[in-house]
Amino acid sequence: MTLATVTPRIVGITGLPCAGKSYLAQWLAAGKSQLGPGRLLQADDIGHQVLAQPDSARALAQHFGPEVLSLSGQVDRRQLAKLVFSSPGALAWLESFLHPQISQEIIKHLETGDQTQPVFLEAALLLAVDLVKLCQLVILVEAPLSVRQERASRRGWDAAELARREVRLTPLFSAENLARFPVRICRVNNGEDEKRLESDLSIALSAAAPPIVEKG
Repeated sequence: MTLATVTPRIVGITGLPCAGKSYLAQWLAAGKSQLGPGRLLQADDIGHQVLAQPDSARALAQHFGPEVLSLSGQVDRRQLAKLVFSSPGALAWLESFLHPQISQEIIKHLETGDQTQPVFLEAALLLAVDLVKLCQLVILVEAPLSVRQERASRRGWDAAELARREVRLTPLFSAENLARFPVRICRVNNGEDEKRLESDLSIALSAAAPPIVEKG
């Protein structure tokens, strides 16, 4: 299977950290929209599986040093995150290592799963990789900064950590960048108003939903 031959209906879900992407993806996969229940693929979870492989541990230790491994020889994700989010070069190397493998695993899941169900694909970097070419619709999940900061605090992140993690993502969601994609991209607000979320989703998932940027 190639990117051009994927057949299920695929809805991409993306947005800034702590915008509520995972909540929305799980909500959709549970069948709470007009699309009905579907399969959920989360790039973060697949990335964790890739990192858990012995070959990944060896490659990362060779590149970054043994400090990115735990005493058991597995990748210490907290230590790795601390290192890469303080160094753009380190983050770029890690993404170049992980993203092709994550994409391959996602395509394998699409090949072997139920082709009649919609697929909800959650990935923060969806618009930065070829996976966006799989999607018939992309939902850009948004939430006010104050809400995202509150959610981040529950993960043990302060405002500075949230800012570090989102700095490379913000340009992906600019109007100029969004206009590059032929796929329909719609915003939904996943703040604290569930009725607003449901309304935004209903519009986004309808055939007549307007895109963020009109395509020429």
